[in-house]
Amino acid sequence: MRQKSDKSKYNENRCVDKGKDYKPWIKTNEAKSTATAAMIPIPDGRSVSTLSGGERNFFYIMYFRDDVKEIEEQRALDMNIIGDICKDNGFKKPSRTITTDFLITFTDRHKVAYSLKYSRDILKETSGEYKLSSRAYQRLLERQVMEMEYWKRLDVGFKLVFGNELDKNYAENIQTVMRFWKLDDIDTTNAEDVLKYLVAHKLYPLDLEHKIVHFAAVAREREKEIWEVFRNV
Repeated sequence: MRQKSDKSKYNENRCVDKGKDYKPWIKTNEAKSTATAAMIPIPDGRSVSTLSGGERNFFYIMYFRDDVKEIEEQRALDMNIIGDICKDNGFKKPSRTITTDFLITFTDRHKVAYSLKYSRDILKETSGEYKLSSRAYQRLLERQVMEMEYWKRLDVGFKLVFGNELDKNYAENIQTVMRFWKLDDIDTTNAEDVLKYLVAHKLYPLDLEHKIVHFAAVAREREKEIWEVFRNV
């Protein structure tokens, strides 16, 4: 898909509206590589654009937390502020608007911006991706300084997250149960469907971390208990 200009994106109010009306600066179908990009539908009625497997896993893990109020992915940065940062640090200002992967607002109203990288190795000059291009490595470091300093100036926290350190099984389990979020979309006579619905709404405690959950087996083993919980919902 042809990349839209910054002007077109501004005209579409990307990164302006909140909640279900939020539009990310980069949508899934605009990613440089769509092989691992994903559009994730969420209960509030919009779809979240993740551009890599790491972003997808991070999104599910954060979305399932009780203390997360809002997630804004592919968040555009104010290029006037970026220009000031570049001037202060002797960097060349990027020609197009840059983004931070996620800006998360927590229930206590504090915010943290997150930049996703595949692994810590990518920040090493000896990384295979950059060993043949010292300038590309320099741009990577400059970009991280821009993001970090940008959010610091806005009094917002900033963290680096490494995709290969995330609990992929946890994210996959969350993804599985979230598909059963809506009561109208499940077979209410099927214990496995009901189990996933209850877990998605945190109405039935089940450890989702570290290993893939075999929901069919759990439903068979705990069927009586599952129906009892569901009757009281």
